[in-house]
Amino acid sequence: MPALATPVSPQFPNVQVWFASPLKQIFRDDLPEPTKNWEIHVARNEWEAVQLAVRSHLNLLWMRVKVASEFERLFDVQIRYVGYIRLPANSRATPYEELVRKAPADFPDPLLDLPFAPLKANETQPVFVKLRPKPKTKPGKYTVLLTVQTPLGAQAVNLQVRVYAVDFPQRTRLWFTNWFRANNFAHYHGVPEWGNEHFRWMRLYAKLMWEHRQNVLLVPLGLVQVFRRPDGSFRFDFERFDRFIATFEAEGVAERLELSHIGGRKTGRWEDPEFVAHPIWATDELTGEGVEVPLENFLQAVRDHLKATGRLKKSMLHIADEPIPVNVESWKALSDRVHRAVPDLPRIDAIHVSNLEGYLEIWVPQLNFFAQWLDIYRQRQKEGNEIWFYTAWVPQGKWTNRLIDYPLIKTRLLHWLNVRYGATGFLHWGWNFWGDVMTGELQSPGDAFIVYPGPSASLRMEAQRDGIEDAELLWMLAEKLTGRKGLTPEQAAKLVEPLLKPIIRDFTDYTKEPAELEKIRRQVLANL
Repeated sequence: MPALATPVSPQFPNVQVWFASPLKQIFRDDLPEPTKNWEIHVARNEWEAVQLAVRSHLNLLWMRVKVASEFERLFDVQIRYVGYIRLPANSRATPYEELVRKAPADFPDPLLDLPFAPLKANETQPVFVKLRPKPKTKPGKYTVLLTVQTPLGAQAVNLQVRVYAVDFPQRTRLWFTNWFRANNFAHYHGVPEWGNEHFRWMRLYAKLMWEHRQNVLLVPLGLVQVFRRPDGSFRFDFERFDRFIATFEAEGVAERLELSHIGGRKTGRWEDPEFVAHPIWATDELTGEGVEVPLENFLQAVRDHLKATGRLKKSMLHIADEPIPVNVESWKALSDRVHRAVPDLPRIDAIHVSNLEGYLEIWVPQLNFFAQWLDIYRQRQKEGNEIWFYTAWVPQGKWTNRLIDYPLIKTRLLHWLNVRYGATGFLHWGWNFWGDVMTGELQSPGDAFIVYPGPSASLRMEAQRDGIEDAELLWMLAEKLTGRKGLTPEQAAKLVEPLLKPIIRDFTDYTKEPAELEKIRRQVLANL
């Protein structure tokens, strides 16, 4: 065993330190739990984490966790202090037994990049310690020294790390998108929209997206500026559109582009029977007046520009969000109109229906509808369509989701569902819609955001990243078992089904125990 640590120091009397799972929400009133030496099992180039909980009988101005410098030669390390967010009420559609705690209460979620954190008397402060073996780190067991420093002195704890002879890929294959509001970066950091500082902040957030495995970028079509020339023709300015995409491409996020929605409900009401195209406006170069642009002209100009810049093959286009039975026919009419204008732009949408054959190439049903019409969606997949799924403020209850008052294992298991049921992508609408944590009448805490201004990640964001990496390991194992790549999602699911079934028995029947998930994950690593 490589010697990277000294023996554990005895506890100093006024401060207690213990390990906890990265999937445990540690509250300020949580009491110490006896834990033996914690062991992390990890592939090279894969992130894994543990939490270190610290509690004092005295008020201390500061505490911090440090890792031995020799450890950093072999591992990338991030140390973040867990912050709290006040929830006045719980998720509206979830029974108490499916929640991690009853509100009102302070819930752990933001991960703060601070040099130290204060430690209040008789309150527990969790610290999120994340590591990634570097590509050249040799397989084996390591004992690593973490030191908890306070004004009272320092306490050392040993972390065991087992590195497997498995090389985790730079890019994961699950298509993963979180929609975000680009102008929020400017508003929350006090800089003018679309200036150099705005794009600088965007790139910092893009880096965080990439670190958490986002690889699909929602591109607002409103970034394309249109002008009408004196001869009546239209001029399309793609400068801001291109700069936006290039900012995220530079950080690896934009492996695929989803162009924003062409239309929506005419009145905005959920059960409005009519979907219509959004008006597109050009500025008249002579008069400065607004002039409507024909939808077909606009779409063809966008398509031609994507081809000219080498981005057409990775692009897809939203029609209108979430068609339901009462308005599906008008949605189909709009989809058909768009397809006739730009037939080589695949169509993608979040949907609540199953009868869209010929009108959609990337189907993204809400999770409960994915379960309801699983056989239909699998047939569409066999016919060459892609099948993803999405969650929003619903489904709740026993369904997996990523709300703040849900156990973190629900968030991580979202992507075990991807493997179990063969869905190759995941979509969520709310990455940074900062504001009221309850998101208005829907009362679903955290649905609107999973990142915090800073940029700061969250416990939920880390759990979701872990789930994506779990999915990749499972798909890698399926390939190893057959000795070939290019397996269909259904083939891969069948090959690893013995490992999946103890964790995901059904869409709403799954393990709630992080230790059970970790046991299977270690089997996957060992088999690889």
